Amino acid sequence: METRRFFKLTQIVFFGLLFPLFFSSCEVFEEVLSPENNSGFIVNTTDDTSDINPGDDICEDENGNCSLRAAVQEANTRSQVTYSIELQEGNYLLDSTLELKNPFGVLIKGKGPERTVVNGNGAVRVFDILKDEDVLSNIAINDLTISGGNPQYNFSLFRETAGGGIRILTSTSSAEPTFPENPTPEIYPYVTLTNVIVEDNISSYAGGGIALLAGRLVLESCIVRNNRVPAANLENSGGGYGGGIYNKMILNVISSSVYQNETSNTLSEDAESIGEGGGIFNALDAQAFISNSTISDNSTEFGYGTGISSINGSRTRISNSSIIDNDDFGIKSFGADSLIFVNTVVSNSLPIGNNFYTLGGNFIDDLGSGSSRITLLGTPMSPDQLPGVGETLDTMLSSFQRIINTWGYLPLFGSPLINVM
Repeated sequence: METRRFFKLTQIVFFGLLFPLFFSSCEVFEEVLSPENNSGFIVNTTDDTSDINPGDDICEDENGNCSLRAAVQEANTRSQVTYSIELQEGNYLLDSTLELKNPFGVLIKGKGPERTVVNGNGAVRVFDILKDEDVLSNIAINDLTISGGNPQYNFSLFRETAGGGIRILTSTSSAEPTFPENPTPEIYPYVTLTNVIVEDNISSYAGGGIALLAGRLVLESCIVRNNRVPAANLENSGGGYGGGIYNKMILNVISSSVYQNETSNTLSEDAESIGEGGGIFNALDAQAFISNSTISDNSTEFGYGTGISSINGSRTRISNSSIIDNDDFGIKSFGADSLIFVNTVVSNSLPIGNNFYTLGGNFIDDLGSGSSRITLLGTPMSPDQLPGVGETLDTMLSSFQRIINTWGYLPLFGSPLINVM
């Protein structure tokens, strides 16, 4: 029996130094493969056609081809088989959302995010990852781009609108729009995205790129960019949440970039809800672990937490990362249980709120008026560089650029960051 690990032990250059991936906050997702529980399909057409006989374990449309939709339909019919679906180069335009609901496991693999694109064509959500049975559901999507998702607007049911590119949830039923407050993660979807670009998707309420409403999501070596929550048509509420990612459950972001995502609203600055979490929004009791990653150049209209917004009992830990050039109040923590920084650079992304903590090694250029003081936890391995009240520090960074397998910033000559970590 073979065990496949979906995390790679790698290192990346971060401000001129090497840092190992941060594993203490996340578990390794292992998929057990063997001849008797593994099956695979090779997709040979970009047409969005259905399988002629779902359940016969043959991926075949009416033209005799194996389409992505036909492969998914076959995988959904088997409860004790892990399926791998291999895509070719091309733009896979969808007529309707692809629903992944095999409770045992599915791996969808492209030829690389620049070569394989699964596209909602501006009219439908790209992927729904669904879970109906009380068993662990392992879904992995690797080496492709998810783009053009735009689910139809539905004001009465939040979750019908959430998630432009991907929506992860427990049921397709639209009768109940609420979610468990304290679910057991082991019986909910466990989803990994590796070397995936999620871009140019839209939700009219939450999660322009991704809406995590159940289970766990791991992003490794991914890019989440140019996704939007315009909050259009929301006549009774002023804005949306999570331009890049809306997180209701457990999120791990590893060696990834979240940038140029946006939330906005159609009302005024006095609206009851004015748009939060341009990059990432962590909702009630959510958990987020962000390591070796960049959150940059995200925005909200009138709102707070343009890079990250964490509220109401949520817990966020950010290590070996950079949060840079997010408009206005870049990091919001209102009512959150904790937001912890470790070896992280925060520049032009003013923190606002409460319950900010540090484990040391951080460089933060501006803490505002003092309402967002940061509390030290224990004895730091290295000291923080923090400004005094009313002061700011100069980070002296390069422009946003490609760095190995992700995007980020490098220190210019003379930058204080060179000697921080």
